[in-house]
Amino acid sequence: MAARGMFANTSEFILYGRRGISPNGRDKAIDRSWFTWPRGAQSQKPEAFFDLVETYFPGPYLELFARRQRLGWDTWGNEALEHISIP
Repeated sequence: MAARGMFANTSEFILYGRRGISPNGRDKAIDRSWFTWPRGAQSQKPEAFFDLVETYFPGPYLELFARRQRLGWDTWGNEALEHISIP
């Protein structure tokens, strides 16, 4: 019988969307789908994630379920000052 709780879920998945835009003239795609970034507070996205998005895609940017503000991004979340309202 296998031990319960033996494996912890150590992965976080990112869902992104874009509307009517093209990448910032990059001639190649992001070359991997696995990143090992330093772990932050629970559910807090790493700064490297935001840097990656800003490198490959032009704004505007929106972060849902935000825990903090980031310059140049609209945020919506329980812990961040809300910049947008979703009816």
